[in-house]
This record gives sequence, structure tokens and C-alpha cells, in this order.
Amino acid sequence: MTAKAIFKATLVALLCLLYSASQAIAQETLRGVRTVTVIVETPDDDARRCGITKELLESSALFILQQSRLRIVPVSQENDGYLYVNATVQYQAAQNFCSGALAVKFRTSGMVSTRHNPAPTFDVFTVFESLTIMGSPPIGLPALMQQSTESFTKRFLAEWVKQNPGK
Repeated sequence: MTAKAIFKATLVALLCLLYSASQAIAQETLRGVRTVTVIVETPDDDARRCGITKELLESSALFILQQSRLRIVPVSQENDGYLYVNATVQYQAAQNFCSGALAVKFRTSGMVSTRHNPAPTFDVFTVFESLTIMGSPPIGLPALMQQSTESFTKRFLAEWVKQNPGK
């Protein structure tokens, strides 16, 4: 088996195991959220080689959020939390192939206490998370990342709507 075949077989196996592994922590943690900021990590050189830009990821999330009842505010304004988008990409020049991972998370902050530490302390925590891995020649990766970002943002909004009906 060639190195290329082993790589592709490994990628397919990972995709089968991890494709769209999603987690939503639905313990009324999104109730009362009215404002959201979008934070997108700046992709590295490999990601840019594969056509992934900060603008692509940000516009994909914003496109969906703008259709909701949430108010989108800049980082500099007070908000109830932020939607965090991070794409990690590796470019394999010899195979002209890009493999990537995408994470979309909603994070918020507040006073929390635990069984081990009953005194409330300020913390930042993730209350929604969707993850996936993907692979494609460079020409196809931007569409995959855009579709996944939009899909994960829709999942976040669906969870938000369940906890904030009619508001």
C-alpha cells in the first residue's frame, strides 16, 4: 500500500468515526441570551493555501445569525457570549490535498460554583459545540467549510430557539 493510499484510508476512517461529532449542552444555558459576538480565528498559511479565509468563515456564520432574533454586536460591546469559529487545516503538497477540522462553539461567562468549590467564581465556559473533520483537494475545501459553518450555526440557533421561544 502506498503512503497516499494509507493516508486516504486513515482519513476516511477518521471521517467515519468523527464526522460531525456534535455536542450541545442543553441545560437552559442559552436562556436569556440576546446578544452575540462572532469571533473567528485567523487561518494559518496551510488554510489559506487551501482557500480558507477568516472572511469566508465569518460571513458563513453571520449569514445565518443575521436571520435570527439574536443581536450581533462587535467584540467591543457588552454581549451575552460569543460564537467562536476555528478551522485547522493541513495541506499535503505532494498529494495536492487538504485535510481540516472545524469547530463552532458558543461560549459565555458568569459566576459558577461546583461541588468541589461551592464559593462562586467567575469563569468562561462552552455551552454549545459542534466539530467535524473533512478532506478535499484545495478547490473543494472552501465549500465544505462554508457548508459546515452554516450548518453548525443553524444547530446553535435551533438550540437557542428551544430555550428562548418567541422572544
